[in-house]
Amino acid sequence: MTITLHGTNGITTPAVAGDGSDLTALPAAQLTGTVATSQIADANVTTAKIADANVTTAKITDANVTTAKITDANVTTAKIADANVTQGKLADQAVNEAKMQVSNAPTNGYFLSAQSGNTGGMTWAEAGGDPTGSSAEATLSATSLTMTGIPAEVQWIRVMLNNVRIQGDADLRIYMGIADGTYNTSGYTHSLSLGQTNTIPTDEDNGRWFMLVGGNTYDRFYGFVEITRVHTTNTWLSSYCVACDDGSRTQVVGGGQITMSAELTQIKLQISGGSVAMDGKASLVWGY
Repeated sequence: MTITLHGTNGITTPAVAGDGSDLTALPAAQLTGTVATSQIADANVTTAKIADANVTTAKITDANVTTAKITDANVTTAKIADANVTQGKLADQAVNEAKMQVSNAPTNGYFLSAQSGNTGGMTWAEAGGDPTGSSAEATLSATSLTMTGIPAEVQWIRVMLNNVRIQGDADLRIYMGIADGTYNTSGYTHSLSLGQTNTIPTDEDNGRWFMLVGGNTYDRFYGFVEITRVHTTNTWLSSYCVACDDGSRTQVVGGGQITMSAELTQIKLQISGGSVAMDGKASLVWGY
């Protein structure tokens, strides 16, 4: 039997077995030319026939490496070029918490937030920022004191009064301010009671929010005014019960309401009467 290999030049070989099993006995000089695709039967180029590293990128036509051709765990990180896994390549719910790397450790009550500078990374941040905050305690020595630095979106504020005294016949008022430095000096609905019997009715005309009556050098006030936001609005409610050490141990009890034109950012303690000063200490505490 004669087997003819057709290539660039036809090669006639000596007789070999019909199944080609002794084809390897042919001299190398007689195995020249080209074996065309049409001369290779289907499924006859097996893995064992391909030397390592001989199937290059240029030998693979576009779209011919299908999912079925890739065995499990064979696409490693090193095989994926940078920026080649796009959003469209990720199935829904395929990136879970374990696969997400953030810049710091999580804590209860925190949420994932974008890192500063729009770097594309994530970081854990407290919901609403720091849950509480405060200003430094200030020593009172003049007719007014401005306390700033109140963060946006706080839900409550306490004006802390520690051993505060009004040095003359005047009263102490608390004004609410916004970022441009203006204060609401009117529009407050407010009422208070001194001790058990003396009641000052609702007063909107002179802008009183919270009033301490002075005039006695022995008057000392201790306590705080609680100011609370109504939900997510710019309306605030006040409530307080402050001890007054004037020799008779009375109390100042009251409350009120004000709607601001913008976000509350600062609070001013203001003496109503001219040159009358105050002393003691005051500070703010706030929360979300």
